[in-house]
Amino acid sequence: MVRDALSGTGLPDYAKVVKELTGTLESTQTTLREISSLLKKLAGIPPAVAANRKAAMDSVGKCTAAAKAMAKTVADSAATQSADPADILKKFITQADRLAAQARRAGQMLDNVAGKENSTLVRNSRYWIVNRTELGELYRLVAAAVEQRARDAEAMLKAAKAEYQKKAIGQLRAEVAEFHKLLSQSQAAAETATTKLATVDAPMQAIFQQAGTGKLLGQLIESLAAQVKKIRELPKLDSETLASEITGDNIVIIEAAGKAEAVSFDEVWPLKVPRWSGPAGSEELRKRTFNGNAAIGSRILTMTNQPFATVLLCHYQPQVPPQMRRMIPPADISPQRLAGLRRRLEEANFKVGDWNLAAGPRPDAVEGRPQVLLILPPAASMPMPQAYGQQIPRFGPREVQTIRQAIDASTPAIFLTHFVWPRALGMFMPPTQPPYALGAYLSKDWGIDVQTHYRFIPAVVDESGPDRFKIDPIRFRYFPLSTFTDHPVGKPLQARRLMWNDLCPILHAGNSTGSGVKSPPVGVTIQSLLTVPAGLNATWATSDLQRLGQQLQARTGGFISPQADDLKPPLDVAVAATRAEGENVGPARIVVLTAAASLMDGYLEARIPQLDAKGAIALTDPPRANADVVVNSAYWLIGREGFIAAGPAQVRPVAIIAPAAMATLKILILIVLPLAVLALGGGVMLVRRR
Repeated sequence: MVRDALSGTGLPDYAKVVKELTGTLESTQTTLREISSLLKKLAGIPPAVAANRKAAMDSVGKCTAAAKAMAKTVADSAATQSADPADILKKFITQADRLAAQARRAGQMLDNVAGKENSTLVRNSRYWIVNRTELGELYRLVAAAVEQRARDAEAMLKAAKAEYQKKAIGQLRAEVAEFHKLLSQSQAAAETATTKLATVDAPMQAIFQQAGTGKLLGQLIESLAAQVKKIRELPKLDSETLASEITGDNIVIIEAAGKAEAVSFDEVWPLKVPRWSGPAGSEELRKRTFNGNAAIGSRILTMTNQPFATVLLCHYQPQVPPQMRRMIPPADISPQRLAGLRRRLEEANFKVGDWNLAAGPRPDAVEGRPQVLLILPPAASMPMPQAYGQQIPRFGPREVQTIRQAIDASTPAIFLTHFVWPRALGMFMPPTQPPYALGAYLSKDWGIDVQTHYRFIPAVVDESGPDRFKIDPIRFRYFPLSTFTDHPVGKPLQARRLMWNDLCPILHAGNSTGSGVKSPPVGVTIQSLLTVPAGLNATWATSDLQRLGQQLQARTGGFISPQADDLKPPLDVAVAATRAEGENVGPARIVVLTAAASLMDGYLEARIPQLDAKGAIALTDPPRANADVVVNSAYWLIGREGFIAAGPAQVRPVAIIAPAAMATLKILILIVLPLAVLALGGGVMLVRRR
């Protein structure tokens, strides 16, 4: 790490090197401590298994014997034909209940064969899995299945005639035989697993002994701690990126307030794309627009002023034991994936912090500095209330109420969301689209209905007809849209190059498409920020992507078309709302953006592919201007609209000439003017002849 930093072009950023090196050393220490602690636990497993193995295997053996006896009861053909079937069913019920109870005991003993404190470690052993199921869980499943057969037999005994009871016994033969076979296999697997866990070879025994005394990794951990201590004793260094930035071409160096920063060429002259059309051709991609006033003004602002506000990245990341992490789906957008957006906010003179709703209350505000909540979409909730005997934490009503209370106390907020792709929330569950966890709050308190199960389809018109469309793969992911309204947030962005992905529509009473949406609460005013206009006939929002795929496969030429239940433009994808002071609530402002997927590092910082006239792929600048939507929203929310950069000049199209005036111009140009020239020429010829 240090070698790479010192050998690069330009001057190294020593503060950054020190920070990364300290973080790496501390992370390594933490990992080594966890490994040492784990080895200590593992060292206690073999003696515990050796002590408990006999009792556990005796219980397992009783299960197999009980299953064998139960199988003999229903498999004896002679007895089945001659004896009373009711007596056979009664005997089966007694044996089944006995087997179920014994199987549960066996499962519990297998779980705790290494001690209760090590049960999780044992379950993670590859020897502990039979038919993709943990041994203890397998015996509990068998117990439940056998109990169900016993209850079925009781019902048959009470309600069915003798001939039906004989048929039921015949059906039980195969099932009971399978139980016996499964328990026999499980007994063999348990025998192997407990033998393996109780046996330790000499090299591993030596490692366990060192781990128990703390000598295995202790010296290495102490050495790392000493290095961290030396680094912390170094003089404090301020991070400086100027050394690396001045290596670029066509840059602008700004000096103000004793500081120096560089502005890149792409910030001063960003690429330009059309507002209405599809992906631009190679000629259009070379066109740029001047944005130096905004880029340079932003840098001077941050260099000469204290932060205007603190933007808190509001998210939900519960701290759970390692064995439960796989039970909790990760959030689509985490704070770690917003480094580029965080940097843009800091460049706009905002302090950026974090608020993990699962970790505690909101961080205290700095005196004289307001806070703005940037609320990230929470992860979908799993439909499983418990795992390993513990409640699975999830984003729910308590967290929604926490956000409501903050906004009711006049804390402005930006809600980020996006189209939610179908996903399976459980191992055996079909893909589904979980609702936006804050959708009900926005609808009830603000009259804003976010349709996260609809995705915009930015298609292109097919040459075969105006009602037929095709999917452009690049446009599907990079949808050019800058049709902002004249609201202070969006007006400066009308001439900017913005690309979007996974946009979803927002319905509200002020939107013509949302005529069926209820009016907002009293005191709430909603304004559109970014709209997919009615003029984009090849763009619509659908909630059934599977049907879209079926259209592509079923129709010759692969064309698609909107369906009756799809949403047609005009549709908003970003709105701003204000609420007047009311009973128990203060005045508040919020912004709702469905562009969350277009603000992550993998999108905001990645170069955009485009096809040139020959069909070859060319890479253009990333859509970094997307972040300006959030920056301008933060300025507006804290009442500092004057600091929103003007942006590139918007060239308005020339007004279309009225039909009557056009007819007059045609007569003048095509008839009158040629006749006048002919008359003039004729006059000249006549004069020369005389």
